[in-house]
Amino acid sequence: MASVRLISRPRLEGGPLWAIGLLLTSTLLLAGWSAHEKRQAAAAVARQPIPTLQQRLILVHDRADGSIVVKDAQTDEPLPSIVGEAGFARSVLRSLAQSRLRQGGGPQAPFLLSRGEDGSLHISDPQTGRDIDLTALGPTNAGVFAVYLGGLQ
Repeated sequence: MASVRLISRPRLEGGPLWAIGLLLTSTLLLAGWSAHEKRQAAAAVARQPIPTLQQRLILVHDRADGSIVVKDAQTDEPLPSIVGEAGFARSVLRSLAQSRLRQGGGPQAPFLLSRGEDGSLHISDPQTGRDIDLTALGPTNAGVFAVYLGGLQ
């Protein structure tokens, strides 16, 4: 007949159990605080204004044929129109126009196209304060608007 061996397990009670709980709680609090600090630092960097190298106020209007007429708002100089499908340009301009209409603005005010020292390209609406970083959407998409500032650099 085989003998049966009993194995005793250590029990966690009192001090060791509290120490483990305290260690786990402090680890979670430290991880949460660290994540919060990283988000705060990233937000602070995002809020810093980037010096502008070039900028141009542009007026845009839809044509009956589906193209988009673009003009320099200060000189009334015609700029290359956006023709064809140009889905990216249409969606960006439509998004800005819809924001403007929701806030009670009209289509007659220009949009500000600007290139920062860091190479970023932005289009913003001075009426609503809305700003879109075009370079974040890829160089091909940014190139659609970069032609109005002399191409990509």
